[in-house]
Amino acid sequence: MKASELAEIINAELKGEDIDVCCVSPYDNIAEGSLVPLLEKKIPEDVYSSKNCLFLVKKDFDTSQCVSSLVAEDAELALVAAVNAIYPPKKKELGVHANAYVSNSAILAEDISVGAFAVIEDGAEIGRGTQVYPGAVIGEGVKIGENCIIYSNVSIYDGCTLGDRVIIHSGTVIGSDGFGYYQKMGTNVKIPHIASVVIENDVEIGSNSCVDRGKFSDTVVGEGTKIDNQVQVAHNVVMGKHNIMAGQSAIAGSSRTGDYVMVGARAGIGDHVSVCSKVMLAAGTGAIFDIDKPGIYGGAPATTRKGWMREIALVRDLPNIVKRISELEKNK
Repeated sequence: MKASELAEIINAELKGEDIDVCCVSPYDNIAEGSLVPLLEKKIPEDVYSSKNCLFLVKKDFDTSQCVSSLVAEDAELALVAAVNAIYPPKKKELGVHANAYVSNSAILAEDISVGAFAVIEDGAEIGRGTQVYPGAVIGEGVKIGENCIIYSNVSIYDGCTLGDRVIIHSGTVIGSDGFGYYQKMGTNVKIPHIASVVIENDVEIGSNSCVDRGKFSDTVVGEGTKIDNQVQVAHNVVMGKHNIMAGQSAIAGSSRTGDYVMVGARAGIGDHVSVCSKVMLAAGTGAIFDIDKPGIYGGAPATTRKGWMREIALVRDLPNIVKRISELEKNK
């Protein structure tokens, strides 16, 4: 692909030579004919002398030292478009593999792909362009929208609903029973969970994560939300739009998040907790009380960023504090 062709695809301005582009490389390991994104603040000076490569830069970047460059208004989005152009997403061969099981009552669009040993049970509906990889299990009455990707060994329990362009990675379970019990006369009595899971459009869920079905009302994962690997979303949780959950984080039962909430790695939201929109929970944070003001929170229990930093400073100063107290006690 010529640099000029790529510039047109990603809506960027070409400056310098119209070289051939065949791959993407980081600036510390530049391959010949590669697109090299320069999006970080500090770039080593010797990078600019590299030849036979195309630099992707932000607007107002000084390109005088570059042999060839693409200048984009939004370089991050331009990079995504460039990667998709240079490495087009692969699509599975259309049709149902001979070793797949598809119930006679399932409704499948014509242009879908179903891999070997996948199982699609009674009453399931799968929309156009969706890919179901080998070994995935789609339960009874499951509804999956258009252009979704269900990777190998995903299990979607009965009655769950997925919107369009949803991606579920290997090993993830959607719609398993919520974790709810009554303790009666020394035994744990299981509470039936009869609701379902609704995953809205453009959600992506990483590998080995779980989204539990609701008890009497659905668990909901809001539009555009991105969930990392090894994440737990418990029963009756309602997540807003465009949330992000990093690896090993969790939301306990019946909690709610607003829009644009970011949950850091190994952070947790307790049960029946409400977190408003535009909140960021730092890694390891424990939110056990409602958060009703946007901002950055950390610590356990969660507190504001300023309060969290003060706590850390005091904890690290504890040896000095203990020493001063000991000296004061000696001088009594």
